Amino acid sequence: MSSSEGQLFGDLVRKHRLALGISQEELAEQAGLSPHAVSNIERGATRAPWRPNAIALADALQLEGEERAIFLAARDRLAGRTHPPRGTPRPRRLDAPPLLGRDDQQQLIRELLVEDGPPVLAFIGEPGIGKSRLLIEAAEQGEAYGWLVLRGEAHRDEGQHPFTPIFQALERHLATLSPAQRRQALNEFAPILGLFPELADLNAPPAQSWQATPKQERLRMFTAVARYFASLAKSNGVLLILDDLQWAQPDALMLLKSLLRSPEVQHSIGLCVVAAVRSGGSTSNVALRDAALDLEREGLIVRTTLGPLASQGAAQLADYTLGTLPALALADRKQIIERLVERAGGLPFFLTSLANEARQGALRNGDAATPSVGERIPNDITEMVHQRIAALPQTAGDLLALAAVFGREVPLATLTLISRRPEAAVVEVIEAACDDQLLQESGDGVCEFKHDLVRDAILADLTGARRTLLHHHIAVALESQPHGDVLDALAYHFGKTANDGKATYYLERAGDHARDMHAHAAAESYYHQALRRLERRGTVDVSAARVQEKLGAVLLSSARYRDALPALESAARACEHAGDHEGAGRVVAQIAWAHVKNGAPDEAMARLTPSL
Repeated sequence: MSSSEGQLFGDLVRKHRLALGISQEELAEQAGLSPHAVSNIERGATRAPWRPNAIALADALQLEGEERAIFLAARDRLAGRTHPPRGTPRPRRLDAPPLLGRDDQQQLIRELLVEDGPPVLAFIGEPGIGKSRLLIEAAEQGEAYGWLVLRGEAHRDEGQHPFTPIFQALERHLATLSPAQRRQALNEFAPILGLFPELADLNAPPAQSWQATPKQERLRMFTAVARYFASLAKSNGVLLILDDLQWAQPDALMLLKSLLRSPEVQHSIGLCVVAAVRSGGSTSNVALRDAALDLEREGLIVRTTLGPLASQGAAQLADYTLGTLPALALADRKQIIERLVERAGGLPFFLTSLANEARQGALRNGDAATPSVGERIPNDITEMVHQRIAALPQTAGDLLALAAVFGREVPLATLTLISRRPEAAVVEVIEAACDDQLLQESGDGVCEFKHDLVRDAILADLTGARRTLLHHHIAVALESQPHGDVLDALAYHFGKTANDGKATYYLERAGDHARDMHAHAAAESYYHQALRRLERRGTVDVSAARVQEKLGAVLLSSARYRDALPALESAARACEHAGDHEGAGRVVAQIAWAHVKNGAPDEAMARLTPSL
C-alpha cells in the first residue's frame, strides 16, 4: 500500500474536522480517542483505524447519509488491503491437545490474524485460568497463517533484562540466524546493540563522530528496533507472543509502545502482539496499567478477561484428559467427570491436574471406580500454591495456614485476634493474597479462599500435630470472646483438639443452640460428636445421660421415633446408674411416647409398668 493510499482516510478526517471548526484535541475528546491517535490517522501513520474507532469518529464529525457511507467505505477499503491473503491455516499438529471451552477467545485470535483491527490482544486472568494455553494457540495459528512468530516472557525476579520480554524474543530470533546473517542484521541496525552490548565487539559498528545523550541513544535504539521489526514484517507480518507481561519493567513497556506507534511498523505488512497478563498482580505494575490505558485510548489494544470454564467446556476437557479407560464403566466415568468439574471450579490447570491424577488412579485400580476422586491434591497444584505464597510478605504462610484451618471464610477481625498480630500486618498479607487471587473479599471484613483447592493444598502441607495446635490456638482465642455468635466455631475447633472436656462442653452447647433454632440435623450431629467424646473418656454419668436425652428428644421432634429409642434407653440406664430416679422416670416417659408414636402401645405399657 502506498503512502498516498494511506493518506486517503486521514484526509477525510481532517477535511470534516476543519469543516466543523474543531481541533484535533476536541475531536479526540468527542470520539473517545487520544489526540495522538487522531494525529496519527490524519497524517496517515495509522493505516486504517479499528472500525469501532472509525464509527466513533463519524459520530463525532456528525456525518450522516452518503457522507457517512463514503467515510466508512474509505476506511474499509484500506483495511481490506492491510494484509495479503493468508489462505487457510495448516492442520493442527497431532501432539497438540485441543483448546476446549474457549471459542470466543479463539475467534479473537483469528480476527487478529486475518482482519484489520487493534494490533494487540491481551488475555487477562488469574493463575491457572489458561492464558498460556491461549498463547500457544495464537502461536500455532500464527505459524499456520504464515506469520513470523517471536516469543518472550517476563519474570518476577528483579535481575531480568530491563527490556524483557521483547529482548528475549529478539534474542531467540537472532539465535536462529547464521553468524553472517546476525552480523548483517546488527550492522544494518547498529543502534539495536543498545539491547545487545555483548555483541558490539563481534559486529564492530562504525564509531560515531558525535556523543549522543542517554535519551538520544534510547530513541535511536527504539527506532532501530522498530525498523528491524518492520524489516521482518515485510514478508507476511510478525506475531509477538508475550507471556507474564505483568512482570515487565517500565523500559520494556516503553519499547513496546514505541514499536506499536512506529510509522515504520505501521506501514509494514504488520506487527501483532498477543499477551498474557495475570490479573490482580498487574495492579501493582503502574507502568503496565498506564501503558494499557494509553494503548486503549489510541485504539491499539483489545483486552479480554478470562473467566472459569463453563460446565460443558470443563466436562469436555476432563473427558479428554482422562483419555481412554476401557475398564471404567460409563456411569462411573460420568460420575468422575462431574466430580472433577465441581472440584476444579472451572480452572483448566486444576482440572487437567485432577483429571491426570484420576486417570492414574483408575489405571491402578482397574475397573474399580475411585470414590475419593479429586480428594488427593496433586503435587503440581501444591507446588503452584506454595510458589505463590512464597512471593507474598514473609508472614503470609503462617497467616494463610491459620486461615485455612479456621475455615473457608474468616473475618479479618477474627484472623487478627487468633494470629495475635497487629491489624496493619494482617491487612497487608490479606491484601497481597487477594491481589494474587489466593483470597477474595466475600463481604464486609470477611475474606475467603477463592478456590477450595487452594485451601486444601495449604492444609495438605500441615502435619496432624500442627493442625491440632492451630485448632487449639483458634479455640482459645475465640473462647475469650462472647460466645453467642461463635458456639459453632468453638465446638468445631475444640472438637479437633485433645481437650475432651472443652470439646464436649461446646459440642453440647452448640447442639442446644441448633435445637432451639429448629436445626434438628445440626443438633443431632453435635450431640453425636459429644457422645463420642464422652465414650472415649469412658464416662457414663449424668453428663452422658443428659446428652443422650437431648439427642432422643431431637429425634422425637423429627418424627424419627424408632431412631430415638436407643438414645433414650441409653439415657435411662445412665440415669439409673447415677441414681437419678427422677431423670430416669422422665426419660422412660419419652420412651413410652416413642413406642406409642411408632404404633406399639403394648410395648409402651410394658416399658412404663416397672417405673409406675
